[in-house]
Amino acid sequence: MKIRPALVVLQTSAILLLACADPIEFFDPEEYFPLEVGMTWIYEVDSVIYDLTDTGLTRDSSTIQQRWHVVSSREFEGAMIFNIILSNRSSASDDWNDTGVVVLERGTDVIRNDGNLSFVLWDGPLQLGSSWNGNRRFADDIELTIAGEVIKPYQDWSYTCTADRAIAPINYDVGEQVIEIIQTDADFVIERRYSRELYARDLGLVYREQQILDTQCRALGSGDITLCDGIEWPDKAEKGWYTRYSLISFER
Repeated sequence: MKIRPALVVLQTSAILLLACADPIEFFDPEEYFPLEVGMTWIYEVDSVIYDLTDTGLTRDSSTIQQRWHVVSSREFEGAMIFNIILSNRSSASDDWNDTGVVVLERGTDVIRNDGNLSFVLWDGPLQLGSSWNGNRRFADDIELTIAGEVIKPYQDWSYTCTADRAIAPINYDVGEQVIEIIQTDADFVIERRYSRELYARDLGLVYREQQILDTQCRALGSGDITLCDGIEWPDKAEKGWYTRYSLISFER
């Protein structure tokens, strides 16, 4: 059988293109979730809790420091399980008060067990542009009560790895290799759902920001939703929360 020269050229070109294409880069969870017993992260945590009562709207703002300290680890079914003690203090001169435990499971996936909820933070193998349902381990219509108000924070989230050289808005040297994961970014007339996390290579979580807010425009417009058009969420929110975690210290 004779092979046409044009066909040979096409096949050769295709091989050369494949050989020259950049290899797909998959991120290593051990590099972006460096976890060992004794490691400690300290974050500055800014938060605002919104609550509309019969007497008006309140915005409860606070700034604290929160410490994450790895106290134990074990292997389970090919993954490593790490227990992390959370502690809070009002300022650097105050004593730490233990407030809870978070369990991180690091294998091909990375899962954070926080109370009764398990979040799939990392759905491996992960690459730039990967998307996944990070809330698949619980019913996403779960209701939480915040400052006496009921809210559904987690409906219809879709996690996406959107950057691998993200800029972290913090006063800490995190290097250039910073992965950005947008967990949700939805802005409806009466709901705002935004959650973003940044992970730096060899540091782990360096920044987290969330806006979980609802409004019925009762405080500004007596329930007329149209009167809230064009108003920024911090000014029209009536329930929910805003939080921002910024890394200020890391010790191995």
